[in-house]
This record gives sequence, C-alpha cells and structure tokens, in this order.
Amino acid sequence: MRSAILAAAFAALSPVARAAFGYTASGSSYIIDTAAANTFKFTVSSSSCDITSLYYYGAEYQYSSQATHIGSGLGSVSFSITTIGDYIKITCTTDTLIQYLVAHNGDSNIYMATYTTAEPSIGELRFIARLNSALLTTSAYPQSYSGLGTSGAVEGSDVYYDSNGYTYSKFYSSVRFIDDQVHWVSDSGGSIHVSMVMPGNAYESSSGGPFHRDINTDKTSTSGAHNLYFYMNSGHAQTESYRQGLHGPYALVFSRSGIPDKSLDLSFFSSLSINGFVASSGRGTVKGTATGVSSSYQIVLHWYNSDAQYWVYASSSGSFTSPLMKPGTYTMVLYKNELPVASQTVTVSAGGTTTSNIASSNDPASTTPTWIIGEFDGRPTGFLNAALQERMHPSDVRMSAWGVVTYTVGSSATSVFPMAQIKAVNNPTTIKFTLTSSQTGAATLRIGSTLAFAGGRPQVTVNSWLGPAPAAPVDLNSRGFTRGTYRGNNVIYEVSIPSGVLVSGTNYVYINVISGSSGDTFLIHRNRCGLWTMWRHQLHWCNYMRIWLHLHVFERLLQPMRAQLINRMTSGIFCTYLVPIFVKQSRVILSILCLRANYVTILNTPFGTEGVHFLTEPSETGVTWPEVERYTSTQHNWLASGLLVLSAPHMLHSAVRRAASVQIRSTYGPFIGGKAVNGNGNDIPVENPATGESLCSVISASTDEVSQAIISAKTAFDSGVWSKAPAIHRSKVISTLARKLEAKIPEFAEMESLQTGRVIREMKAQLGRLPEWLDYYAALLRTHSGFVAPTQGTLLNYVTRVPLGVVAQITPFNHPMLISIKKIAPALAAGNSVIVKPSEVRDPDSCTPILDLPEISLHRIPTQQLAPISVLEFAELAAEAGVPPHVLSILPGGADVGKAIVSNPIVRKVDITAGTPTGKAIGSIVGSNIASFTAELGGKAPILVFDDAEIEAAVNGVAFASFVASGQTCVSGTRLLVQSGLYDSFQAAFLKKVESITRRMGNPLNPKSTTGPVVSSRALERAERMVSQSGRSIAAGGSRMTGTSESDGFDFSNGYFYPPTVVEGVQPEDELFQEEVFGPVVTLTPFQTEEEAVALANNCKYGLGAGIWTSDLSRAHRLAAQIEAGLCWVNTHHRNDPSSPWGGMKESGIGRENGLEAYESYTQSKSTIVNIASADSMKATDDWFADDGTEKRPNLLLPAKLSRPTLPAMHASIVFVFSVIASALAIAVTAPTAGTLVGPTDSITLTWTSVDTDPTTFRAVIVNPSGSYTQELAASVRTSDGTAILPPPSAGFPLGKDYQVNLMGTSASGNPSGILAQSGKFDVGYSTSSLVSTQKPTTMTGVAANTVAAATTTAADVNESNVNIQPSGNAAFSSFQLSAGLVASVALLHALAF
Repeated sequence: MRSAILAAAFAALSPVARAAFGYTASGSSYIIDTAAANTFKFTVSSSSCDITSLYYYGAEYQYSSQATHIGSGLGSVSFSITTIGDYIKITCTTDTLIQYLVAHNGDSNIYMATYTTAEPSIGELRFIARLNSALLTTSAYPQSYSGLGTSGAVEGSDVYYDSNGYTYSKFYSSVRFIDDQVHWVSDSGGSIHVSMVMPGNAYESSSGGPFHRDINTDKTSTSGAHNLYFYMNSGHAQTESYRQGLHGPYALVFSRSGIPDKSLDLSFFSSLSINGFVASSGRGTVKGTATGVSSSYQIVLHWYNSDAQYWVYASSSGSFTSPLMKPGTYTMVLYKNELPVASQTVTVSAGGTTTSNIASSNDPASTTPTWIIGEFDGRPTGFLNAALQERMHPSDVRMSAWGVVTYTVGSSATSVFPMAQIKAVNNPTTIKFTLTSSQTGAATLRIGSTLAFAGGRPQVTVNSWLGPAPAAPVDLNSRGFTRGTYRGNNVIYEVSIPSGVLVSGTNYVYINVISGSSGDTFLIHRNRCGLWTMWRHQLHWCNYMRIWLHLHVFERLLQPMRAQLINRMTSGIFCTYLVPIFVKQSRVILSILCLRANYVTILNTPFGTEGVHFLTEPSETGVTWPEVERYTSTQHNWLASGLLVLSAPHMLHSAVRRAASVQIRSTYGPFIGGKAVNGNGNDIPVENPATGESLCSVISASTDEVSQAIISAKTAFDSGVWSKAPAIHRSKVISTLARKLEAKIPEFAEMESLQTGRVIREMKAQLGRLPEWLDYYAALLRTHSGFVAPTQGTLLNYVTRVPLGVVAQITPFNHPMLISIKKIAPALAAGNSVIVKPSEVRDPDSCTPILDLPEISLHRIPTQQLAPISVLEFAELAAEAGVPPHVLSILPGGADVGKAIVSNPIVRKVDITAGTPTGKAIGSIVGSNIASFTAELGGKAPILVFDDAEIEAAVNGVAFASFVASGQTCVSGTRLLVQSGLYDSFQAAFLKKVESITRRMGNPLNPKSTTGPVVSSRALERAERMVSQSGRSIAAGGSRMTGTSESDGFDFSNGYFYPPTVVEGVQPEDELFQEEVFGPVVTLTPFQTEEEAVALANNCKYGLGAGIWTSDLSRAHRLAAQIEAGLCWVNTHHRNDPSSPWGGMKESGIGRENGLEAYESYTQSKSTIVNIASADSMKATDDWFADDGTEKRPNLLLPAKLSRPTLPAMHASIVFVFSVIASALAIAVTAPTAGTLVGPTDSITLTWTSVDTDPTTFRAVIVNPSGSYTQELAASVRTSDGTAILPPPSAGFPLGKDYQVNLMGTSASGNPSGILAQSGKFDVGYSTSSLVSTQKPTTMTGVAANTVAAATTTAADVNESNVNIQPSGNAAFSSFQLSAGLVASVALLHALAF
C-alpha cells in the first residue's frame, strides 16, 4: 500500500509519465518517443518530412500554424524509419537532398544531417524550427523580434521599425560562424531552452568562411512563430560558391538545465549509414605555428577547397591544430582578426597530421607609413555606429547621426568616423594633414574596404589632383550593411599619388564614393527628423581611420564664405561651425550658426560653382534655442536631417552639452581581461537625462560571457597574481590608481554629469574626494594586522585574514563612481577578484518599482543602461595602474546579467546598493550559495529640526540634505519633522529656499545650476504619481518642468526635470511618508515633543540615515542613540569618509561599507595553530592512544584550580617567560589604552628542576625600579614536585611604567638567600625592545642575545637550573640552561600580530 501511495505521489509531481523508447504510426505521420526523463516526443509527416509536433515536459512547443522543416518545406519525399539499437533513424529523400532525423534513447534532442547533391529548389538551404512564441518568448537577440516592428517596413519586407524608431529584423541575430556553435530561444524565466547546436565540423559543407554570418532567430509576433535556424547555404552577402555534400551533423536540443554545451558528441553518426559522413578515422589534421601576427589580435587559420571549409583560433603564441579534416588539398589562410595576411596550400591525408607553419606576408601595416589612421584588420571596430550596426538598421534612432566628416591627422579621434560611407548621405570624407618638406613627393595611399554594394568604391582627390576611378569590386548583390554584416569582398585600394601633388604644410584628401549604378531609391530609411531619405550606394570602411567629428566640410569652398560672413556679422559674434545639411543637385545648403553665449544667428546659404552668396541677411538680434527648435521644425522641407547635426560633440542643441569637452565613445562593451571588449549581449542605449538624447550605447555581456568572466576571475585568483601578492605591492598599485584618477577628475565629473543629469558642481565636489577611498585602503594594507589567540597548552595560535575569492558588486545609477569605488577599493585591497555590474532600468511596462535597480526579474529586454560609462572608463585606469587582467571586470547588462552573476556558485560575496525588494531577491539567491552578502538598500531619512536650531543654518542644511542629487540618494532627507514652535518660521524660510533653488535650475553643465533632472522617464513618472496621488497639500513644486530656464535659457521639455517639491499634511501611514520617491520630494510634518519626534522618525521600515538639527548637544546625543538608523548626522548631512562605516538598520540593509569593517567583510579569518613543544615532550606527553591506556594530552583540560580566567575583551594575557622559543620568534606588539590594568585575574605557576633542597620558600615580587610601585605576588613553600601556585595580583599593573621581576628565596638555615633571579626592565602594554642584555652569561643555549635580561645573584645559593613562570592557560615555552648565573627573559605578549 505504501509503495502504491509513493508511486502515485511521484507521478503527480511529474508533468508527464515516462514512456518506452520507440515510434508509433498515426495516420500519415510517425510519433517518436525518446523515453527522456523530461518526456520528449516529436511527430514527423511521412509525406513531407515536416515536423508537426514538438512535445516536451508537458507542453507543445511547435507553432501550430506552420511546420518545422528544411528550407520552406521539402514537399513530397520518400520516407523511411527504422530502429538501430538505441537510435531511431528517419530518412527523407528528394532528387537532390536527403534529410536525416535521429532520436536517441533517453535524449530530449533531434539529431540531424542534411546531404545535398545540388542546391535545392525549395528555398534557401536552412533548417528552421518554427516554435511557439507564446511559450518561448526570449532569445539572445531581441533585435530579431521582427513582430515588434509594428509601424511598418524600413526596407524590403524583412526590416521593420516601431513607433520609437527602433528597428528589428531576423538578420540582426547573426553571429560569425567561427563563434556560432549554439544559439537558442527560451521561456521568459530561462527554465526551458530550445537550442540549435552545430558542434565540430557542422559548417564544413557550408559556404562563406569563418567570418560569414547568417540568421539565427526571428520572432514574427507574440502569438506567431519564434523561429530558430541553422543556415547552411544562403545568398546573404555570400562570398563564394555553394558547397554540396553532408551538412552537419547538427541538433535541435530541448533542455531544462540551461544552454547546452557546444561540444555535443555526434560521433555515433558513423554507425547509422549516413551518406557523406566521414568518421574521425578517415580524417587528418594540420598543425603548425603562425608568425608575424601580434597576440593582441585574434589569430585565425582557415582551410578551404571546393568540398569543405574549416577554421580554428591559434593560441597567443601562434600554435594551432586544425579540426579533423577530410582528406584533400586545401588553401590555407592566415588572418589578423579578419584581414587575410598570408596563404599557402596544404595536403591532408586520412589518419595523418601535416605540419604547415605560416607567416604573415601581406599585412598593409607592416611598412612604416607617414601616417596611419586606425588599423588594417578587416573590421570597422571603433568607428561611428560600428558597434550598433550588427544589431540594428542604419536609420535606427539609437544610431548616431551619419555626418560628413573631416578628420585631422594627429588630433582627431575615432568614434565619430562613420563605419559606412553612403553616396547620397555622408559623402565625401575629408582627411586633413600636415607634411614637412622632406615628406613631400610621390606617395601611396591605401584604403581598406570590407563590403561594397552596387559597385561602390572610393575615388580620391588629393589637394587639387583627382585620382583614377578604381574598378568596381565583385558585386555580392546583397544589402549586407543594412542587414547586420560588414563582411564581404574585403578589398584594399592603392592610390599612387604623383610627385608635386603633396605640399609642405596643410594637405587634404577627399574620399568620394563612386558607382556605375544609377538611382537612389533602393534603400529607404527613416531618419531622425521623421522624414524620408533615399539611400542607394554604400561603402564599408575597414578599421583604418580614427577621427573626431568636426563639422568643417568642403574646406576649399568655405574660405571665401568666411570672409563675407565675418564682414557682415554684428560685432562680437563669432561663427565657429558651418554645417552641411543636404545636397541637392549641384548646390549645398548650409545652416551657418554664429554662437554667442546661448544665442544663435542663422543664415541659410546656398552656393554652387558660381561662388558664394547670401540667401538671407543675418539677424541683428540673436534668437534663443527654443526659437532654433521652432525654426528647424518649420524648415524641415529642405533641412532633412535638420539641426540635429548639432548634437555632435562641441555643438549646442537645445538642452545638449554646454561646453562639454569630455570624449564619450559611441559604444561601450564589457571590461574583461584587463581591456574593453565587444559584448555579445543586447545593445542598450545610455541616455542624457537632461536632454532625453542618446549619449552612447552599451553592448551588454551575454550570459556566456558572464560565466566565462567569473571563471577567468577565479583562475586569476587561484594563480595568486593579485590574491597572494605582497600587501605592499597591492598598496602601491591602489595608490597609483588614486593618482591616475586624481588627474582625470574633471573628465570623470563631466562624464558623470552627462550620464546622470546631476549638475557639474556636485560631481566635481563628489569626485574630487574619491582618491581618498583608494588612499585609505592602500594605507590600511600597510597597517592592518592579525593577532595571536590565547590558546591553551604548548600551542601558538596566530590569526590572519585571507581574501574570499571572486566577489560581485552591483551598483546603482545615482553615484556611479562613488559607490563603485567604495566597493571596489576594499575588495581589491583584500586581494579578491572583483566583478562589477552597473545599473540598468528595464522595460517601462514592468511592474518593478524604479528603485529596484538592478532588478532580478527574468524579464529579458532591458531598455536603458543607467550611468555605466564612468565605471567602464575607471576600469581602464585600473588596468593602467597595474591591476592584473581578470582581477577587475565590469559586466554591463540587464536582469539576466545580474542574475547570472549573483547565482554563480563561484561568487563568494555579493555587495549591492539597490532597492529593498531587489536586495531581498538577491539575498535569497546568494544565501542558497552560502556566500556573504552586503546590501545598502532603501532609505527614507527623517530630519528632526528642533525649536532651538539656528534657523538659517538649518534651512540651508536641510535643503542640501533633501535636494542634492535631485533627491536621488538613499539618505536624502525626505521626511522633515519640525518642532511646532519653529514650524511656521522654518516653513516660510524653507519654501523661499526651495523657490530660489528652482529658479536657478538650468543646464547641468552650467556651474551655476543648482540641481538637475531625475535619471529617467520612469523616475519622473514615479515622482509625479506619488505626489499627485497623495491627496495632500503641495506647498512647492509638484509637476514636471517644461519651458526654459530663467537662469540660462536651457530647455527643460526634453529632459526629466522635476522641481524641488514640498508636501504638507502627510500622515505617517501615507505612501509618501513610508516609501522612497527617489526624487526631489519632501514631506513637512510638525511635532511637539522629543518622544513624538523619535516615534515619527522610527515609524518606517527603513533605517539608513537620519539628521538632527539642534543647539542642544546633550539632546543630540540622546536622540541619536534612540533613532533607528545606521547613520545619524547632527547639524549636517551627507557627510562621508572612507574611515566611517556606512550602512542601514531594519530593511535598509545588512553589512557596512567604508572603514575597517568593509575591508574585513571582503576577507575571512584563518587560524594557524602550531605545537611548539619539543619532539621529546610530544612523545612523552602527547599520545592520546597510548598503549598503557593512560591519557596523554597535555593542557587539553587544566585542573579546576587553574581554569582559564575570563579576560577583559580588549586585552590579552601577560606571559612572564623565564625561557624563550629556540627559533627566536619575531613579534609585533600593539599597546592597549593607557591607564588600563592588565592581567589582574591571572594566577602564576612556577615550576623548576631542583638541584638541592634550597630554597625551601620563595616569593616573587614585581617592582618598579624607581620605587613607585611594588606588587608582591605571594610567599609560598615549594611543593615536593617542584610546583608552586601564586594567587593573582590584587590590582593588576598600571601602564606606562617600567617593571622587573625579582624571585626571592631563603636557605635551609633560615638565612635570606637574596634575589635568586632578577629580570631586566619591561614595559607593560608596550614592546619588548627594552629587554636588551647588559650581562651575557658564560654559557647558554637557545636564547637570542638581544632578548636576554641581566641577572644578579648574591652567592652560590643559586641552584635552580630551570625556571618557568606563566599565567594559567598560556603556552609553556621551551627552557634554556645556564652553567653560571640565572638569566630571566620576560616577554610581553599583547595583541600579537604578524
């Protein structure tokens, strides 16, 4: 009965019952059951080979309206099914193709191979699984969700856009073949993955080489199919002829344990009679060494012939071994990244290994040029929009504007040079450079291009010389660039410049895209102004130019215009930029902006070959920026891209940068291995909250990259390169980092202001102190020490602290640098490997409160990355300072990245600053891994203002507490509690202060601006909602700011500006009193008594910060003790110091930042216990399992009369040792506080070996040689075993005095024997350095001379050869023997530290 009940219970817990392995016929289909633990069955049509059902773990994953199949479906097939041992093999045959489907007993997979003799007529050669998007909602490539493009097609019928201007296409899921062995879709929680796995040589019969890429996923709609592909052959930017033969094997894998491993073993295909399958035994390999390519590049080897292709990455030293290859002769190519730099032939034989070394011989960068821009490596990395182009259309609003560019050699940067040049959009590109007279003469110009369309190629003009038009490149007949690839025909153009063209001084190269094709209507894209522009001819540039966008173009034409312009402008206005807006026939329309403070004068100037003239007269009075906005909107019929060009660096556009000088890259990726890398995750925009405009984008880390980064961090930790480096070395590196940061504070301050919206003066003040945190922990490394524990017996127990391992830190947006460095500094100082994830905000429709950043929900589509730029830049500084690779990694991304980090069991500590719900969610994950957890969470700081407070100081201080950082700190003073006697006058003064702050709000980069916007639209919506729904009286503020600034004309309407807001009448139970707004919103509440004030202050689940304003410091101390907050300021606020612990009580967190406490939280204690007894002693007394049955375990438990006393917590015992350790142990001693007593409860034991019976009695006296202190311990008769117990001293020992020990005795005749032994001086509580020998005995063993104290005797009465005096419970040290005279060595052990 019990068995039946258990069986029923287990059956109920499982979603499906496990069936037998096999297949059954069902009409014209077959149902295959793999007998997998997580039941997996699939149904195959015997007429078409379509898969019509994919049933896994109790759910149907096949999309009901379409089938899973090859191409667009094979149509009619010859079908067979058979069982071969543990395998079921299905064969579907057409005239030119055989599709194999294989099931294995117990697996939730469909194993496949596709054999072709010719390209099929049923569409592209691909396998497509059409899956149920209602269940499988998520992929690694959200840009491939074409169903989100609800506003229509951008081009063709495969690129779409939505109402936000975001673009989507299945092409934006592609990955280079060499890196693409697994791609997947999953449910929203990531618990079910369906993956396409292409292991080993799955691509050997495909075409395109290692860098070809093709479609991986596509979601047509939320109720449609979520398609998962394996493309074998296609015409998508294809560079070579199609191959035939066996494609694969490959597999469709269903999993409940994450993304499957790429090294899936499919060798069993050799036993299934698969056409074209070549087993390992029938293959060979090529091995060798590639030279001439720096290890800073990817070194790739590629082998190909008409039948097969293979590739492999070489090691950093250049060594390589190919995959197993089919026999034959191959062309072997060496790549520097993606640039071919050498080729040769090699022959492979079955079962053999061919050695074939290869050296770079065709690298354009191998010669020393006059100048070179960027690197020839076959990729556009670093150029404008290059990091975004693989995942979105060129017209996507997240792309930076494609502008006509002038690059100045020697001064321009890279990220603004367009990675593509389009004939009708951003043509030409100008290079400006200076030569000396010795550099003139004939020259060669090389231009690298990776992809061209419609015959696009570069024709150059050098000064006035027009170069020849090069022949058109091979036409791939594929859009490429707009569909996510930059890889194509890869051509390097050489232009021979004749002598006499180049001149000494300034020279210009103009690069124009030319094409033999006509028409500009093929590509249509939606631009930033909502207008439509036609794109036709495009040219991709290899990564060879690093330029800064400078809006001077057509330089030869501008000089006469400038002369006319300057003559006609009003005095004092200086025209700095001439912006090309649109090319129409032979005339270039320019908008000429003359800038003076915040005003502009606009001239519209057309000119052609006939020269320059003015279309309109310049205005005599300036117009404000909003008027410029209106002007551009009314002139859009010809302005096209409009004045949005002005968002480029060094230009003003509405609320964009005011005098911004910091250079922010267009794209950032993770920081892994000591360098910035291109992430494989989502592209997430970073927004300027003051303008709503995109600053740049961040490519998040993929979950695979997170896992690898953590593994690499653990490897670095285990290597000891940082974790075991001397503390002095780590201290020097961190100090160096502090100095590097110090030098770049102005740049970081501006960067912080741009990405957070906080005003520049705040950021300069805050960041100016950040080096202090690094300096503090660098100094702590030089001074921090362990201790010696007062263990029993002959044991020395020293305690040290060791690092934890890999630690993770999740930081918020409000203080990106401050909070990151507060966490990074102690973690690095302690020797850990550190993983940092900056904050993000997810989809606005999420139910997650904005404070819960970063969120641990499994929602997979982040929409905005909040303030990661400065932390990524700081990591690069750390690498420069000497922090080793993988010791500090920055992994930007969304919730999936956060969850992957904190749930990884390698991570031994997680330290977050976030909202309380997020802290709880992360804490539960961290706890399940038995890892440490520190969390600084939400806050709702009360500010108590008493009647006796100085009102002006209180108003100023409370305003600072409330509105600095626009109220976006966890310790912002948000609940203002004012005593009733001061309430009215405080309210009036405070509201006046609030009005002044609001009036002086403006451009965050204006040093006079008071405060900035909140960080995002969601933050703004939250503040508006909580205030409006409170139903309470709004005394100031309360609604979003629009219009322009009174102080500097800044336009608030595009940013997220919310004014300082004061709400009265709020009750303690109200949301506004209890929950964080995280914006500039405060409540104003009166109170009567101290008791009421404390009750109101504590009436909240948070307990992070609090403030008290009073002139009565007695009250301040009294109330500070009663308020439940981890931080309590008196007559100040927001004060912070690296030495001061920072953290909360109640739901405001756990653990502390700053100070020694933070450092020690990144370490763990380690006890080392050493038995210091001699070998003879151990043999005699330390044998628990002695043969005679006696217990031999010395000092394990002492007799009751010697039980260890309870010592004061701040003291260790004093040990008087009339012997020393033979090894002369070096110690360091830390003094206790002066004036305390040491050891008042220690009894003292004397033991010795007797030579005769004298003395019969003795006494020990502790004396101060100056006579100011004498403590006689006791007088005692020696026992027969040579042991005497002395009671403890009655009062201990005052500190700061010198002492010595005298051992007194009497002879058998009763006469005093005098002093038997006398120690040298020692200082209680200080070091033993004063114990220096003044009289060296004639013979001694085991004693360091500089630690032996002088002895005095009176006669030959000295007859004790071994004396050991010690407090109870402390170690008995090995003794020494003297042949003449008794020498006493006194050692004081107090807080012993190594």
